[in-house]
Amino acid sequence: MPDCSCSLCGREINDFSEKHFVVRFDVKEADNKLLPVLPDQDTDPLEMMTHLIMTGPSSEAGSTDSNSEFTLCSNCHQVFLKDPFGAKNSRKVRFSLN
Repeated sequence: MPDCSCSLCGREINDFSEKHFVVRFDVKEADNKLLPVLPDQDTDPLEMMTHLIMTGPSSEAGSTDSNSEFTLCSNCHQVFLKDPFGAKNSRKVRFSLN
């Protein structure tokens, strides 16, 4: 009895008798390197730290982070290893310069 299916070709995979693979993507926003900022004479260091804490990274609804998991059969796994993002097989649109 098949337990799952390949995320690429859709073929059913028997979890007990067939070799299959799991691909996981963990996408996160890159860390921004903060440059040191020297406070002005009028700047309160405690106020500056409060501002940095309040505007720092958070897990709000607008977050762009995501996690995805895909199951691949043996054949699709081989194809995936050769071209993980399908860039070689996709048609590229080229615009004319006129």
